[in-house]
Amino acid sequence: MSTHSRIIIGMSALTASFLFVGSSFNEVRHWPFNGLATGVLKMFDPETAHNLALKAAARGLVPVDRRMPAGVYRTPEGISEFAEPLLKDYRDRSLETQLCSLRMASPIGLAAGFDKDCVAPFNLARVGFGAVEVGTVTPEPQPGNPLPRLFRLEADRAIVNRFGFNSAGFTAVSESLRQQRQKHGEVQPTVIGVNLGINKTTTEQEAPAAYARGISTFGDLADYYVINVSSPNTPGLRDLQHSAALRKIIQSSQAARTEAGLKTPIFLKISPDLSAEQLKDICSLAMELSIDGMIVSNTTISRPEHLTSSDASEAGGLSGQPLFDRSTEMLGQVYQLTGGAIPLVGCGGVSSGMDAFEKIAHGASFVQLYSSLVLDGPRVVSRIKDDLVVILREKGFESVSEAVGSKFRAPVDAAAAATATAKLEVGSE
Repeated sequence: MSTHSRIIIGMSALTASFLFVGSSFNEVRHWPFNGLATGVLKMFDPETAHNLALKAAARGLVPVDRRMPAGVYRTPEGISEFAEPLLKDYRDRSLETQLCSLRMASPIGLAAGFDKDCVAPFNLARVGFGAVEVGTVTPEPQPGNPLPRLFRLEADRAIVNRFGFNSAGFTAVSESLRQQRQKHGEVQPTVIGVNLGINKTTTEQEAPAAYARGISTFGDLADYYVINVSSPNTPGLRDLQHSAALRKIIQSSQAARTEAGLKTPIFLKISPDLSAEQLKDICSLAMELSIDGMIVSNTTISRPEHLTSSDASEAGGLSGQPLFDRSTEMLGQVYQLTGGAIPLVGCGGVSSGMDAFEKIAHGASFVQLYSSLVLDGPRVVSRIKDDLVVILREKGFESVSEAVGSKFRAPVDAAAAATATAKLEVGSE
């Protein structure tokens, strides 16, 4: 069977998997075709499957989490209000979270890398994401690295990619986002982040202007920006994490924001392969320059010894379950090094409610995933959220915000606290 024929069959199967269910069953929690759609996509090589999934999403062929709000209201100050819910009992409010000036209905977001060119961010959000991060976007269009460059490590619950920032470029991607925002008017479906990178030919001296150009080009189209200096697939990019270069990049980006009259948060995404000294320096610089937030972490070039998949030795960044421990440990280190003063996003190996909780307990106000969506299909998002609600309650937290950084706080003895409160009340009488 030719590749063309397989693509036609694949798209037909994906379409059928959505059209043969009634609207009441297109709820992501009860979507009976999650396994079918994911299985169909796995008939193809990983990048073809990825492109098919994006095409399906662009056509609205995604299951919907009807417990999410119908949208968000954007203001120059951020996002503080939700539109009317799709269902009256649409969600458990314990999942609401705040990240800088951004209020989100769900603490689970889609990481950069899935929708690089802003093809379908709003439709992808309908699966149940509190935010969708597009990109990485580069100043000029570039094809990225040669194929093949994406590998599934099914046995290891992981993915290796060496895309190399394939991108349509700032101008095309910003125009795509502009057009999609115009379709929705006052009520926007979700929070949108834009992950900014540089071209393969960009030098260290040119990098500060390149990131600043991204902010100038996208303007108020993004709800937050991400300075990506941590992908392992662009030569020299990770060298920009050293203090002197990073200082210039952050300051240039902040200056571009000020010049544009924006208040949009700027986050920094870091590598999990940093040394302890490098991490300390970056955290110190982030505090000094008042960076709005940090994303911990990007993919890793390390390979744990326990990997068994045949493609584990492929060059590129490893993501998924093998990254969870290292990225979560680093998240906790950043939280402690910054004293909890910088809002954090936890990214790396999240595929369950407990994974998400561990990220939150280690200091994350928001959690992103990528690999588990590819490996498990869209229903994983709803499953993570459902499990997280139960875990928060079992551990005595009424909200995500209460649980942020809880690993580093002394556990509260409820009986002792009640006794102390009673004594205070008696003493005040």
